[in-house]
Parts: sequence; structure tokens; C-alpha cells
Amino acid sequence: MRMNRTFRFMPPKLNAALQAALNGADIDHAVDRWGYVYYHDRDTEAFEDILATVRSSVFESWQVLSCPADAVNAYRQVMRQRKVRFVVEVDNNRVEFLIPGDIDPHSWPLDALPAKSSAQAG
Repeated sequence: MRMNRTFRFMPPKLNAALQAALNGADIDHAVDRWGYVYYHDRDTEAFEDILATVRSSVFESWQVLSCPADAVNAYRQVMRQRKVRFVVEVDNNRVEFLIPGDIDPHSWPLDALPAKSSAQAG
């Protein structure tokens, strides 16, 4: 069975922490030379559990902010302007942002943001 899921934290130290956690788990995975972790669909739940632990090492309460690919730079700019701490993740070739759980991105002025976004809490 082919590994068809990918994930990477852009900060190397955080990505290394994810890889170390996976090495101690019973999840079949591989890492390419750019640090992307590959795993099977069947392991998604277990992978997400490990991912939540690593995310919690960054923010006690967190959420993942998703946006359209053409809006990534705009969201990054708004977060920098608002001094929101964030970590860039790449989940199945989609750039997302790990942000603190107490931030409400839906309260940001709509004229400053692209039209579509979603946040997943953790």
C-alpha cells in the first residue's frame, strides 16, 4: 500500500520533534530529504494524535487556520500586523497556520482578508 498522506512543520526543530515522536510510535512512515513525512490513510487517526501532542508543545490551546492557496500571503501579513504567533504547516500540499486557540481569526476585518477561511480547533 502506497503512503498517500504528507505533513511537514516548516520550523526544522518542530518537524524534528514530530519525526522523533513518530519513530517511537507504531505508525509506518517515511521522511523525504526535505523533511516531509509520508504516511498511510489508515494511520490518519494515530498520526493526528501525535500531531496534536506536538502542536500542544507550541501552544497550550491551539487551532489550525486554513485558507485558499492564493490567500496564504495575505493571511500571513495580517497575522504579522496583528502580532499573532503562528507556525506554518504543510498538510497534503496545503499551507496552513498553527495559531493560539484564543485567537479569533473570524473577528478580523473582512476587508483585510481573503473571502474563504476555516479554523480547526485543538
